[in-house]
Amino acid sequence: MTCDEIRQLLDAWYDGDLDAPRSASVERHLEECPGCAALSGAHSALSEVLTESAESYRAPVALRKKLETQISAPPAVRGPRLMPWRGLAIAASIALFVMLGWNVSLLHDAAAPPANIEHEIVADHIRSLMANHLSDVASEDRQTVKPWFTGKLDYAPNVDDLAKEGFKLIGGRLDYAGGMPVAALVYQRRAHVINVFEWPTRDGDDALPQPRWRDDHGYHLANWTRDGMTYWAISDVDPAELTRFTNLLGAQ
Repeated sequence: MTCDEIRQLLDAWYDGDLDAPRSASVERHLEECPGCAALSGAHSALSEVLTESAESYRAPVALRKKLETQISAPPAVRGPRLMPWRGLAIAASIALFVMLGWNVSLLHDAAAPPANIEHEIVADHIRSLMANHLSDVASEDRQTVKPWFTGKLDYAPNVDDLAKEGFKLIGGRLDYAGGMPVAALVYQRRAHVINVFEWPTRDGDDALPQPRWRDDHGYHLANWTRDGMTYWAISDVDPAELTRFTNLLGAQ
């Protein structure tokens, strides 16, 4: 099988939907092809991030009791005519599920905790690698990348040219984190991609004059604030290199 064929089958292979011969072919190819193996690893990491960041919510006790009462209440019978109870039961069940989903949705919107930004950053990074969508504007020139965000965001991201230091700017894109569009700047260190997410510091963002470091699903993350802006840098580059990179961005 070619790499393109394998990549089209990866989702079905993860879901266990392939027959035995094709599944074996995919596994053999992943053992022999580093590129497809890396894509498979990114797919697995993204799946884990999305699973870990998923939230579940329970309806309040009062709402559950009210629904249970409505379910257990006997249907009213008017006169001797038999009621189409089977159709009514189905309709009532549908209405009940619609009402329950609507109430839970309201509860989710009103009382859900804030999203885990770290998981969002990791998922955004992996998604950009898997979808081969690193940049909306591909350029090594900061004077091209920075103006591109004008009119797309209500702030101007800082865009640094670090090519002389070994970190080449390769573009930028719009991404989404913390419930709003954000700027994502993309740098390259040899074969490694570094995504830098940047937005104006908001209520709830930690004040971090010194970078806070974390490892998540094989990636190194640095989070810091500077001059009213919040930054997240993420890559699988060597931690010492990422430390030097963040220092060049002013995270000291």
